[in-house]
Amino acid sequence: MLHGLETSEHPRELLTEAWRCLGPGGRMMLMVPNRAGLWAASDRTPFGFGRSYTTGQIEAQMRRAGFQPDWHGSAIYIPPSDRRFWLRSAQFWERTGARISRVLIAGVIMVELSKHARAPVGPGVRIHVPSPLEILDGVARPRPQAAPTAREID
Repeated sequence: MLHGLETSEHPRELLTEAWRCLGPGGRMMLMVPNRAGLWAASDRTPFGFGRSYTTGQIEAQMRRAGFQPDWHGSAIYIPPSDRRFWLRSAQFWERTGARISRVLIAGVIMVELSKHARAPVGPGVRIHVPSPLEILDGVARPRPQAAPTAREID
């Protein structure tokens, strides 16, 4: 989900719908603007609109929505500029930022989430374990074939 959460007028409902759409064990990648990043501070970037988050804020919001944060990372370490110097040195900034991310502040926070759904429990819930005969129901029993005659072999 990119540019979804920060621009949504109803982020809780958006996350509820994402939860509904994902199947059990489903995974989702979420990218949001980093509150401390330069990209969120500039109106000239796509991340300058809407809400920005810290890693702790986004993980807490995901947990409240029922998701389990599995991994988080950062990206876009290059300053928000269209100047040739910054664009040509973008790979350097990204590699350096990934190594020393505490010094360079990234533009976005990425979080990988998974949906862990609990199985229903209680006195009204019955568990049905099929027997092998039910699983094979409708499958004809194999019949031995007659041994080939000498004429069929040649």
